Parts: sequence; structure tokens; C-alpha cells
Amino acid sequence: MEEKEILKEAAVLKEEAAEEIKETEQANEEKPEEETAADGEAESTEAEAKPAKRSKVLHIIMYVLTGILAAAAITTVSLVVHVHSMIDKCADTKLPSGMTAEETLRQYFSYWDDGNNVGMQLAALPDSGSAASVSKNYVMDLDLLCSIKLTGVKKLSEDDWRYGGCYDRAAFEVDFRYTSHFGAGDKELDGENKGWRFYLAKINEDDDWKIYSVIKPGSEQENDEDDDISEV
Repeated sequence: MEEKEILKEAAVLKEEAAEEIKETEQANEEKPEEETAADGEAESTEAEAKPAKRSKVLHIIMYVLTGILAAAAITTVSLVVHVHSMIDKCADTKLPSGMTAEETLRQYFSYWDDGNNVGMQLAALPDSGSAASVSKNYVMDLDLLCSIKLTGVKKLSEDDWRYGGCYDRAAFEVDFRYTSHFGAGDKELDGENKGWRFYLAKINEDDDWKIYSVIKPGSEQENDEDDDISEV
């Protein structure tokens, strides 16, 4: 081979080698750019996902708050309807006629638990302080914030009957549970109450039984001498 051809072929090989090196360098330079682009796309996707997630959480919070407000509104409306219904119901109360002394006593506790002030007044003889007046038809606190349950009734012997001057009379030893809620009611009565004495009478033969005296255990009244009912 002539020297000129050898030099020409060497020049061609040199150019081809230089071209391959150039292509390799270009490939190496392009690869990081692609990775950088991919990373940028991932960051963009994550950035878009964060507002979407935040929006979902806000929607859940709004649904919960809406549910709470709706429940509160329903409860308020129900309470108002109940109170107005009870006011009307208590105002129209009529004490059932023909009840026994014990039935009258149990009816009194039922009225007390319902906050029915009219019924409580009807089941008892008026005293000098109340003059049978009813300041409230319905006592909401007794109905909604207190529970009064009769737990024991024991009829007492004739020796425990205190008042004369009436057609018939009866005495009972009474146990009851008074439960108050949210600090309402009478704190002195809260809990178990045992040994209370309720005295009832029929003034005339055709009259209904009425409560005319209630004595708390340990009170000075327990040792009082018999009185005539006309003094009450």
C-alpha cells in the first residue's frame, strides 16, 4: 500500500474515533437533563397532590361541622316542642278520682318526676304558705335535669297517724332516689332518701285522698304531738 493511502485511511479512522467520542459525551450530558426533568415532574405532581389532599380534609371537616350543627338544631327544636307540650299538658292536669291513699302518693311522685307542678299541687292539701297557688305549670329542671323515683312504700300502723278531724287518714314510710344532672336540682336531696313520712287524709267521705304533711327523717317534726288537721 502506498504511503499516501495509509495516511488517508489513518485520517479517516481518526475522524471516526473523534465522532464516537463526541456522541458519547453528548449522551452523558443529555442523561442528567432527562433525570432532572423527571425529578421536576415528580415534584410538580407532589405539589399538585398536596392542595388536593388539603381540600379533601377541609371537606371532611365541613361535613362534620355541618352534621354537628344540624344535630344541635334538631335537639333545640325538639326541646322547644317538648317544653311547650309539657306546659300545655301540665295546665290541663286533672287528678284521677277514686284513687287509694297509696295510689295518690305514687301519682304525686310521678308528677314530681315530670316537673308537673299543677299535679303536685292537686295531690296535696294547700298550706298557709302556698294557698294552693301554682306559680309554674311546668318545672323544666325537674323534668329534664332531675330524676325522682319512688323505691319503697310501707304503710304505717295507726299509732303513726297524727291528724284527727277528718273522715279517714293514712301514713306511709317512703324511700325514693333523687338524681340530679349537671349540678341542677336540690343538692340536699341528691342520692338515696330513706324513711320519709307522708301523711294523707280524706277530709270528707266523698273527697279524694290528699297529702297533708311530709316529714323528713331526723327533723323536729317527728317528735311533735298529734295535731288537728283543721290547723293545717
